[in-house]
Amino acid sequence: ESDNRGREMATQCKTVLALVLSIATNTAADRATAAHSHLTPHLDPPSAASADGVAAGTAPPPPPPRTPHMLGVFGDRMVLQHDKPELNGCGAAPLSKIAALVSQGVVNASTPEVARVLAGPDGCFVLKLAPRAAMTNASQAVTIGVKVSIGNASSPFFAIAKEVMYGIVVLCSGQSNMVHPLSYDYNATAQIAAAPLLPNLRLFQVGRQWSDTSGRSLPLGCHDVNTTPPLTPLCDVRNTWHPAVKAAANFSAVCYLTAQELMRAEWGVATAVGLVESDWGGSNEHTWQTHASALAHGCANYPDLPQGNCPLSEPQLSPIKGNFWGCLFHGMIEPLTTSLHPSMVLWYQGEADSPDPPQNYQCALEAMIMEWRAAFNNTVLPFFLVQLAPYWEPRCGPTHPPPCGIGNTYPATRIAQATATTNLVAGNPLAATGYCVTHDIGDIAGGIHPHNKTEVGRRLSFSIRTQVFGTPDLPQISAATSAFFSPQGNGEEIGVRFTAATEVLQWGATHNCSVCCTAETQVVEVCAVANCSDPTALWEPHPAVWNPATTGSGGVLRVTISQSTLLLKGVTAPTAARYAWSNFPECVLFDQNQLPVGPFNLTVKAA
Repeated sequence: ESDNRGREMATQCKTVLALVLSIATNTAADRATAAHSHLTPHLDPPSAASADGVAAGTAPPPPPPRTPHMLGVFGDRMVLQHDKPELNGCGAAPLSKIAALVSQGVVNASTPEVARVLAGPDGCFVLKLAPRAAMTNASQAVTIGVKVSIGNASSPFFAIAKEVMYGIVVLCSGQSNMVHPLSYDYNATAQIAAAPLLPNLRLFQVGRQWSDTSGRSLPLGCHDVNTTPPLTPLCDVRNTWHPAVKAAANFSAVCYLTAQELMRAEWGVATAVGLVESDWGGSNEHTWQTHASALAHGCANYPDLPQGNCPLSEPQLSPIKGNFWGCLFHGMIEPLTTSLHPSMVLWYQGEADSPDPPQNYQCALEAMIMEWRAAFNNTVLPFFLVQLAPYWEPRCGPTHPPPCGIGNTYPATRIAQATATTNLVAGNPLAATGYCVTHDIGDIAGGIHPHNKTEVGRRLSFSIRTQVFGTPDLPQISAATSAFFSPQGNGEEIGVRFTAATEVLQWGATHNCSVCCTAETQVVEVCAVANCSDPTALWEPHPAVWNPATTGSGGVLRVTISQSTLLLKGVTAPTAARYAWSNFPECVLFDQNQLPVGPFNLTVKAA
């Protein structure tokens, strides 16, 4: 009897111990899941419970069943960055084995595993595949299956992606001038008809959504433009990949046309390229970054900008209506970081920020680029942006007070964009960062959204090809770097130096302004009072203190290759010089490659 009682007690102890371990394991898993909920886009809602978390008189409910799923852009026809192909997912049982299988045919139980990893305590996992060369033929495409690996036993695939190609991934973002589709381009018919010439170009548009940035028991929710929030417990990107031949017309024109230039000149037209468009018209820059990133970079506190919770109502207007810090970063960029390893980022934005002090925008833009590089775990991620395009407004006059004509806010924002890229290159020389100038290719009919996106893509590709690929002898931006003066017989002479080697600078009319380049519009303005080039005052009109100076030489300025210099004759006691100071300049300087000189506002110093 003693032996029987001993065995019975031992059995009871084992049962109790197993129950305790089960409860402890489930509790730890639940805590881990909550702690890592920012990685888990689909969580079941908590069940009803009493104040202490457990319904009175009942045992703790069993944990909800786990359903493994993939994150981000995983799906049919996706393009994996060939030198860093990774697959991310969540929802697996903690410490379960997750395996990826890759085949050029059908994946099945006999397909060998190419990667295996243990899911973390939160059920999330990262499968790192072996790098491959970028594919150039659809026949090289593979099928990828992901399953829970249980020894030698077979288990069903919980995710399968077909027609996957290894190639080059590009992320494009910004506001409406990035959003406008290829069908909007002035040369749309020809560009769309040429899409079959890029047979392995695939396109992915991130669904527009935003995520709350407050600390209120995240995940609070993810919201989109079509539903009453919350849409899902937390954001994961939504949509599917499409071949360019079927989807080019409705895809971002600037993103598409820049990639097309790079495929023709560098990557090859048959190379697999995946373009990911994540943008929102009317959005401010700071909604694409966290407030913490701006403060960490030493930017102003922006006390006038909304902080805290993203809007929870009027989804058709939000977040444009409020443009809260981080709403689009958390909703449309951060979810991509779990699955995307872009080769570069293209950015076209700034119109919404042009009324603000340019030094604030410049600092925040630098901070945003640095934050994105950290989020994608790539400190040298190439980042290229488009300077603001022309925006036609009425000339200043009794019925049109500023902003209008000369004295608009765009030139200072354009300078802020250029300065941000220069500062980032100085601070991180290994990270390619650049821009292109577009203040000559606006059109009055298109207003704030010029139709000539083809030329934007061509110019942006020059900067990318020079910095990323090291391609020599490409046209480069002629940017003014300094201004100096020296006494002359009839006043003083100002010289403006430029960065790029230039043989000829010549005045030329801007796009859609064929008769606007006259002697009156060939203007470089000179100021003779203090603080004219003060960054805090760059966006002020200063109509009373800026006066035009002549450029002489019949409008043609010949300079040496070693020192590009623009000479201004007959000025008196100059303190600053500026050029192209208008939202829509009518006449700008072009170099021998027919690329425009960007705006400048320089303090004049002694020679």
